[in-house]
Amino acid sequence: MAPVTNPSYEPVSPVEPEPHSMRRERGPRGLSKAGSRVTEVLPSPNDSIWTLQDERRVRTPPGRHGEKAELKLGMMERLEETWIWETLALVWALMCLASVIIVLAFISGKSVSSWRMPIGPNALVGVFSTLSKAALMTVIPACISQLKWIHFSQSPRRLIDMQAYDDASRGPFGSLLFLHGLILRRGRSKVSALTAVGCFITIVALALEPFTQQIISFRIREIELGDGQGTASLAVATAYDTGAITKSGTWRREVMDQSMQGAILAGIFSQTIDTGAYEQCSTSNCSWPVASSLSICSSCQDVTASTTKNCSGTQATTGQVCNYTTPAKNELSAKRGPAGSATYYATYIDTSASFGSNMDDGTPAIIRSVAMLRAQDPKNMTASAKIYNAQIDECHFYWCKITYNENRIFANGSRISETSRELLNWGKFIGVPKMTVIDKENTTSYLINAIDSSGIARMLQSLFSTSLIYQDFQNSVETEFSIAQLLYNTANFSSLMEYTASSMSARLRSGSNSNFTHVQGTVMHTETYIHGCVSGMERVAVEKTALCDDFIKERGYDDAEGNHELRRRSS
Repeated sequence: MAPVTNPSYEPVSPVEPEPHSMRRERGPRGLSKAGSRVTEVLPSPNDSIWTLQDERRVRTPPGRHGEKAELKLGMMERLEETWIWETLALVWALMCLASVIIVLAFISGKSVSSWRMPIGPNALVGVFSTLSKAALMTVIPACISQLKWIHFSQSPRRLIDMQAYDDASRGPFGSLLFLHGLILRRGRSKVSALTAVGCFITIVALALEPFTQQIISFRIREIELGDGQGTASLAVATAYDTGAITKSGTWRREVMDQSMQGAILAGIFSQTIDTGAYEQCSTSNCSWPVASSLSICSSCQDVTASTTKNCSGTQATTGQVCNYTTPAKNELSAKRGPAGSATYYATYIDTSASFGSNMDDGTPAIIRSVAMLRAQDPKNMTASAKIYNAQIDECHFYWCKITYNENRIFANGSRISETSRELLNWGKFIGVPKMTVIDKENTTSYLINAIDSSGIARMLQSLFSTSLIYQDFQNSVETEFSIAQLLYNTANFSSLMEYTASSMSARLRSGSNSNFTHVQGTVMHTETYIHGCVSGMERVAVEKTALCDDFIKERGYDDAEGNHELRRRSS
């Protein structure tokens, strides 16, 4: 029996199987008319382009419906002939990058304590970046494979180029080899340049995750607490008046303010300042605006050269005595000589305190001047040493205005306190014993009770009118209260006076002095917040989008001679 032939079906010669790495493409198709029938013309295996669909059409015999039977590919096979999966993967990668940017924009600048999710912000960004990288690494190999076939369709190529493109589509090492070979021996073209870009992205993607972790950092900042969440109070003195009064036109002698007495002694013996008496900060991190306060200041200088001295007597017989007069009229004396057959004496320390200044209108408001003479240690003196070679320091206590330009307490206890001090002048009496002290510009005045000011002067005079005498033979212990020994052990007399003045100023701003006010400040709190580099992620997203778009656009290549359209090739 003769075989039945079908005019519309022509047997074809067997097709040599393509290599496993070869990809098949949808080739050009045409239609020709024969009479009133339309006959589909299929390309032969010898055509330049041969697709899997064409092979199925020529190898599959017609069904029971004969010529009208249609050979259709399955849905998945049709999708594989398009770029739908790569497009979806690219969209997914961009969505993940957009999610990272949204997360960074949302959390940047917020405190760590406000983050409520069970996963940390770094981990969340890491998840999105990993998903983005995985999706991107799906698109790049497909694009490199497509560029391989475009590369071979242009002109005859070496087989080693196919191996290079295949390696480049498989991972970073192959991409590195491709770039190396492109630089050394392969000619440059648009296809090879785009492939090199894909290789570069593949290599750079290795560092995507580690560097993504650096996008988020945790920093420390200071924030201002709201009302009722902390206390920041700075006391400033506006006057010093304990209520001491005069009677029958004369000043009545009263007991001095005991709090001020304690402040003076604390400054001398403790040499510490209790700033907590006028600074209140609940968080140890507070700041206040510019504020001025009535205070007591001190200033010291070495007046040895400007002091007049008068010495008499001889050390060997009657002894030598030297009298000194300082520029502020403080009277000091020092002596040295025998005190019997077996004893010897010499002055260690001698101090004196003058009234300071009269309370005349416009004159400096000096409370008390104190001078100290420090002679050479008698135990180290030679027989020919002169006692008038003593050092003399003179200090003044005066009413002043201290302006706190920036007063701040930090958590570690340190302070930034830039202050300016201004000597005040005596003002006018506004009703005995009350008077004012004013600044030089006469723009600020403070109320002073003259009795209280005189009480401070009298106590300073009683404390600093003392001396310390050395004797080589002494069988008793001094029991009288005196600060002479403390002054002898003090290396810096100026610093001691500064502590004393600061302690008295602290008393003016606290304690029983009712003439001070509180300046309310700002309570600061240190918190850790999240800092996200949003701009960096935006640049990454834009660069990746542009590069991948270039790859996708290359999926269609128009050959100038044959107008053959190369579409996506499946491995």
